[in-house]
Amino acid sequence: MEEIETERSTFKELVNKPEFYDIMTALRGPDIDTLVYIKWIFTCRIRYLAGITNDRRIALRINVREKPFIYRSDLDNAIDEVQGLLRYDFEVGYRFSTFLNHYFNHVVDALISLDHLGMIEPKEYYFLFDLASEFKESVIKGKCVIDLDKIRHSDEFILRK
Repeated sequence: MEEIETERSTFKELVNKPEFYDIMTALRGPDIDTLVYIKWIFTCRIRYLAGITNDRRIALRINVREKPFIYRSDLDNAIDEVQGLLRYDFEVGYRFSTFLNHYFNHVVDALISLDHLGMIEPKEYYFLFDLASEFKESVIKGKCVIDLDKIRHSDEFILRK
């Protein structure tokens, strides 16, 4: 019983720290099932950086991305996912863009906190931060176009298959 009380106390202390909260909000990922590649690029990597290991992943039934790089095909598929939702917004009048913007806010905040805590290498931080910012800007504009020239270290983290 004492162990549970200690864990409860520790949790309450952590959840009130802004960095912990920012990271926790990004661990779930987007609430839109079709964003498989977006989740792979951002959420699965943040989970790994936050310390979710393979052992925990199996127990929790979630995916983590251990390697810092992505393939160009992953990025192309992520762009298609976002563009598809933006097109649907336009055609049907639904607001997936609101959900996407909310998700990318969580991603950016988590990356800033991971960087502040020294839990992400600077080059990877800049890469993921810039990439998330490009996606966020695309959502705001209503057309998913990612300019790799604006993304620092993209040549190191995006591999061709």
